[in-house]
Order: sequence, then structure tokens, then C-alpha cells
Amino acid sequence: MFEKLILNPYVKNALKQYMDKGQKNAQHLILSGLQGTGKRTCADILAHFLLDIRLDKPLHSCADFFCLDCDQASIKLSDTEDLKDFISYSSTVRRVVLIDNANQMTSNVANSLLKELEDGQCVFIFIAHKPLIRTVCSRCFEICFLPVNEDDMAQFFMEQGDFVSLEVVTASNGCPGLFRQLNADDAFISMTARMIKALNQQKHADLLSTFGLLKEKDEYALEAFSPAARLAIVRLLEAIYADQYLHKLVGNVLLPYMTELPVSATQAYQISKQARNIRAKKLLYTKHDFLELLFQMMKEGEL
Repeated sequence: MFEKLILNPYVKNALKQYMDKGQKNAQHLILSGLQGTGKRTCADILAHFLLDIRLDKPLHSCADFFCLDCDQASIKLSDTEDLKDFISYSSTVRRVVLIDNANQMTSNVANSLLKELEDGQCVFIFIAHKPLIRTVCSRCFEICFLPVNEDDMAQFFMEQGDFVSLEVVTASNGCPGLFRQLNADDAFISMTARMIKALNQQKHADLLSTFGLLKEKDEYALEAFSPAARLAIVRLLEAIYADQYLHKLVGNVLLPYMTELPVSATQAYQISKQARNIRAKKLLYTKHDFLELLFQMMKEGEL
């Protein structure tokens, strides 16, 4: 059922193990991991399997299926009234509850489901991008969706007939869903092209302008993109530019702090040099470390 999906081999094996137990012995399930790794697609397939219905039948047309998908910052008790009604009616047929973005459940909502998880009248499938509370995890079988190998992902999409940019593959961090999103975003493709050009020509001011670090030239600032796209761009930067103008440590950790200050190209270059020198002494940088470094450089007249 998962043959046509691009998934990490561990994930495919774990899904097979879960399904081998059969529908009658099915446990509650947590699909956890990065966004874009295929959790929702697999959850839909598993729901069809548990309900014993054809894959081409829409889940929403099945009376024994309920999906709670909240786009708000949190899932509160007031959002679960329909779910409680669904759970409350008795049935001899197996029912399935899918909760997407389950990590947004408040502790009250999570605790309110513990009794239902114990009773086992419904099989719950939680999709979580962050860890759930321990009491929920202890009652479920969890599959962690690990990233896909970049070469495997590139080959998969090329075989699908898609145009594949290797830069977008790298930026996607092994998340096929994120690749699809970024590869269809013309603004993102244009952004990465400008960045690659600036890197190849060593035009550091253009690169910094692209990232919104030069406050007087921020026409290509990252604010125009979604948080996932911004992280993908930074990931691409650290992957292809680690040992050049901006050090990997700067791209990964110091960049968020640099965007808070009106840092010029020359200043950013000095900061990256200092960070490179200190890298061996300290593995982790905090905001306090960065500001302390800035203060030290200003005192020494380097800025």
C-alpha cells in the first residue's frame, strides 16, 4: 500500500509491522516527525486499512471515520465537541479517529482522551510534528518519520517526470512534501537562483541583501516566505557555503541574531571570521554569546 510513496526505509518497515498485526489487534498510533515527510498521506492509507475500505473511497464519506484538523494555534476542549459526540455513540464496527497537528492539543484535551484510549472503542491516529505528552505516548505505538535520503528523493521525483532542482532537494532536508511545496514556488526558485549566483560570484553584499541583513537593501528579504521556506533557505546556505564567506555556524545559529541588528556586509564578514575562530572552543552559541562577541569586537575597534 506504500510502494508508490517515497519514504525512509525504516518508516516503511515500521508501517508494515503495524499492519501485519491485523485490523483486530491494531493499536493507537502516533505518526511523528518533521513536516513534509508523508505522515498525513500514510495516516489516510492506514485509516482505509483499519476501516477495511477501498483506497479510492473518500474517508469523509465513511460514517465510522472522524478527523479533527485544527488550523488554530491550539486545539482546545471547545474544539472537540463533535469528536466527543462521535465517540459517544455505540457501534459494533471499528471506528477510526484521526487527529492532525496533535501536538497543538492543550493538556486538558490530551488528558480528556486518556479514557477513550484505554477503552479502545476507537482507534486513534495522531499526527504530531512535536512530542506529545507522555501519558498519550505510553498508550500508543509510535512511528517516527525520518527524512528520506536526498539521492533517493531526487531519483524518485525525476522518475515521476518532475523537474528536479538539486538545490531544492538539499533545502528540503529529506522531506518530500516540503520539496513538492518549494519546487512549485516560483518565488522560492528565484530566491535560490539569486543566492547561488551571489555565492558563485562572491558578491557578499548581494547575498546579505537576499537574507535581509542589509537593512537598506532588503527587497529580497526572507519575510516574504513561509517559516518552512525560510528554514529551507538557511539550510541550503549552510550546506553549500559552509566553508566560505558565512560559516556554517553563522548560517545555522547566528543568522537569526544578525537579522535583529543593522549589520553591514563588512561587519557580518568580521563576525563570521570571529565565529570561525571560536568554533573549536564552543559547540553551542546562545544569543548572549553573540552579543558578547559583538561587544568585544566593538571595543577592539573592529566594527
